Amino acid sequence: MFKVLRLLNSSTANCRPGSLLFSLLRLVRDKKGVAAVEFGFIAPLMVAMYLGVVELSLGLTADRRVTNVASSTADLISQNETVTEADLDAIFGIAESLLNPLNQNVFETSTLKIKVTSVFQEEGETKVAWSHTFGGATADSPGDDYTLPSANLTQDLSSIIVTEITYTHDSIFDYFIPAPIEMTDTYYVRPRKSLQVVCSDCPGA
Repeated sequence: MFKVLRLLNSSTANCRPGSLLFSLLRLVRDKKGVAAVEFGFIAPLMVAMYLGVVELSLGLTADRRVTNVASSTADLISQNETVTEADLDAIFGIAESLLNPLNQNVFETSTLKIKVTSVFQEEGETKVAWSHTFGGATADSPGDDYTLPSANLTQDLSSIIVTEITYTHDSIFDYFIPAPIEMTDTYYVRPRKSLQVVCSDCPGA
């Protein structure tokens, strides 16, 4: 019993300010840096999650806008009885602006391609009446056969406007989506004011 008391007394005597034991005990008991250490472990995970959410949000937004571009382009063209190449180019300019600012990132690698085709049906056969493009898309040749996904989309002596959109989305951060994603959409709409929308100066018109 007396030996234990002597040991405690000697340890307490040595644990004075300035002593090595006192410094060690003070270091063990100090919890001021715990929050900083925990934040150092959690911060990289939080940043990665944030970048992932941003990239996913931008990707979903781009996909919705591609659909909007396809439908809006076809709808604007279908409201006319006659169009010119200048009219179509103006509509394409409007369609491109619907993607802003997604297609104006600092890397300038996102691309938009639009192809509008008027498909005319006669005696059960569907053929290309005219085709106009934007952004480097390849136009269909007038008079070529055109296969529609359903025979109910049009009927004899009538036509349908087909808008095909291809958009290459390149993420700003390239963290979770390192490679560009190609998004496509096709929209079909019948002319509103006539059986066929005529392009007066399109090739083959």
